Amino acid sequence: MAATFADDPFAPDPDGRQRCFGPASARGSVSFLERPQDFSGHGAGADWRFPLRYGACLLDFAEGRVARCGG
Repeated sequence: MAATFADDPFAPDPDGRQRCFGPASARGSVSFLERPQDFSGHGAGADWRFPLRYGACLLDFAEGRVARCGG
C-alpha cells in the first residue's frame, strides 16, 4: 500500500511517484492512493479520519482481496 498526499514537502513530485507505482498497481501487487481528498501534508496518514475512510481498503489489500479504495 502506498499513498501520496497533497502538499507533502517530502514528496515534491507526486505525479512522478504515481508513475513509479503505476505498473505495480496495475499488476495488483501495490495499491496506490493518489492524493486522497481531505488529506494533506506528510503526516496525513496519521490523521484519525484516514483509517475510518480507508481501513476496509487496507485490510482487503493486506488479506489479498480486491481493495475497495473509494473516496
